[in-house]
Amino acid sequence: MYVAMATRRYGEGNIIVHTDRISGVNTGHGENTIQFWRGVLEFCTNKNTHDTLSVGVIDNLGLEETFHSIGSITGVVVKTISLPYISLHGLGEFDCLYVSGLSSDISSDVLNLITHFVDHGGGLVIEDPNLAGNINLLENIDSVEVTSIQPPVLSNGYWTIAGKSHYTFDVNAKVTFMVELLETSFSSSWTILITEIEVDDSVEDNYEEALVSFEANTSAEVSVSFIVGMQKGVVIITES
Repeated sequence: MYVAMATRRYGEGNIIVHTDRISGVNTGHGENTIQFWRGVLEFCTNKNTHDTLSVGVIDNLGLEETFHSIGSITGVVVKTISLPYISLHGLGEFDCLYVSGLSSDISSDVLNLITHFVDHGGGLVIEDPNLAGNINLLENIDSVEVTSIQPPVLSNGYWTIAGKSHYTFDVNAKVTFMVELLETSFSSSWTILITEIEVDDSVEDNYEEALVSFEANTSAEVSVSFIVGMQKGVVIITES
């Protein structure tokens, strides 16, 4: 299964990795709304719709439109920075670090500063991780492998069941696969939000009905384990 967007918690902060570009440049779509990207930033920063967000942007793809796209989001103050800037100044002035593409050269000092930033509540968004192999920005946090820098599918992704109940859910979102990320590249700490597989509404209905029935007859602890099992495909419900 190919993944277009996934998230995980680390310390007090949230991380999102997605395979699209906020700028829409060279993707042939450019259809995602500003509200969708605002929701992504709000989730990562633990902010709400009325808060002003300060975002530092590292644009390894060299697309000026990334800066302008983020800057056009209501209530967002954006500043273009670099890895040397982080080394000199840290990230304390920002609510979120938004990284477009990857840099092959990143020092351990900068990695430690980014890890500390997220651990203490900062948000981290990585778009279009365009280098094959493990995503180096996450080296201190988790191992996530980009299996190929070639787009695996031409269509937009679909929300998973977990994605449809997530803060970032937008029914009109069209997230594109710019690189290849496989579900097996993510540890159990991650929640997969968007893949190339469309969720059957009847399956989703069965899932919700099963949760209601199960939670009514079991303890909360067991219910949580059951829910997690269903989300990960470990528990499967079929009609008799």
